[in-house]
Formats: sequence, structure tokens, C-alpha cells
Amino acid sequence: PLNEPELISCLKQYEYLLKVRKQEFNKNRPLTPKQFSKTIGNNLEKVSEIVDTLISNVHPALSWCKKDLQLGLEELIINAIEHGNLAISYEEKSIALQDGSFEKLVEKKFENESLKNRKVSIDFHQDQLFDEWTIHDEGNGFNQCKMGSFAHNSEWVNGRGIMLCRFIFDEIEYFNEGKSVRVRRYVPKNVHA
Repeated sequence: PLNEPELISCLKQYEYLLKVRKQEFNKNRPLTPKQFSKTIGNNLEKVSEIVDTLISNVHPALSWCKKDLQLGLEELIINAIEHGNLAISYEEKSIALQDGSFEKLVEKKFENESLKNRKVSIDFHQDQLFDEWTIHDEGNGFNQCKMGSFAHNSEWVNGRGIMLCRFIFDEIEYFNEGKSVRVRRYVPKNVHA
């Protein structure tokens, strides 16, 4: 649970982000569009490396928020590995984090060859208006309708990262029965590269 000063600090940050997002978007900014894909296995230690590659390609006008984008992408890729590919439920993770057995839980999941060898793919698309990342896992998906309740349950250990992603990215959309998520960050008109 957040204490009052932390809550006030978060709300001020979110207020600032919302003000920035209300700006018009530039449709005439010259830019050579980029598009590429990356694949990662279920190695949580490699997530920061692949995110660094993704962040190094963001639109120059978004360089001011690279740390936020990095945090959001790491959260989404880790979720794809843990909850998608390794089929770790939110309840399992909560209990394992509380009792300090999370590493053992991951090791146990790796004993299952079909889970161990799954991959996460990340597609990056950039044009003059936005940067977009689509993250796909090979898990069983999840009930996307329950996602809205995460932000309202202060007892819930997990899900805060997804709530944070809703503030970092301008758009977040789950599809493919929850096995894929597309996030987008628009380039504000008055930010000059």
C-alpha cells in the first residue's frame, strides 16, 4: 500500500503526463520510419538487454521519456515471460514473492520443457506520429476483462506494473486472447527532435 506522500507524488507525475498527452500531434515531422522484430527466450536476465535495444530506437522527440518507456517495456516483457510463457499465475507469484520462493517457482516452471522453450517476440514500428511496440507470448492468454479491477485493489501485490503502463503509454491494447499487447506513444507536436 502507498503512503500519502508517495500517493501525492504519483498523482503529480500522472497529472504532468496527462497534460503532455493533451498536446496536438505533429503530422509533418520528417522521419525515416523504422520497423523491426526481436525475439527473446524465457531468460529474465536478458530483458534489460533487449529493452535497451528497443529504447535506442525511439523517436528523438521521445528521448525525454526514455526511462519511462524502458520501465513500461520491461514490465510488459517480464509479464509475457512470467505470466504468459511460464504460466505463473498472479496468485502463485504473490505467494512466492511474500515467502521468498520466487526463484524456486521459476526453476520449477523450467522443468516443464514445453514452458521452458517458449519465446516472446517484440515488434517495433515507428512513423512520424508514434512509436509502437507489440509484444507476443506463447502462453494461454488471460481474461482481459479483469484488467480494469487491478488498479482498484490495494491488497493485490501484482498488477501495479500494468496500471503504471497505462500512464506511460498513450494506448495499451490486449488482443489474441491476451497473448499479445500493443502499446503506443505519440510524438507531441511541440517537442522538437
